Amino acid sequence: MGIFGIKKIVCPKNEWTTIISNHFVQMPVSWRIKFVSESGEKIDGTYSEKRFMWIFPQTPVEGKLQAEMTFDRYWINTFYSLKVCPTVDLTAEID
Repeated sequence: MGIFGIKKIVCPKNEWTTIISNHFVQMPVSWRIKFVSESGEKIDGTYSEKRFMWIFPQTPVEGKLQAEMTFDRYWINTFYSLKVCPTVDLTAEID
């Protein structure tokens, strides 16, 4: 668990929700995120990571949501964002 506990973010189905957005942080960091469906439905949906190497955008990374995932910002990325679009109502628990 993180130093300040677990942060929870509600992610409505079929809507893009920003989970992480930071900039001008030059330290490597990883986030462990657990996606929980309150109704017990299978975790499903898409994520999109966007990184900028200083001010130059990198190719966005997209993929399928899983129940537990780790996302890395890396040290050189001045801007970083993570958005999710689930097909079921979810809560993201960031550790």
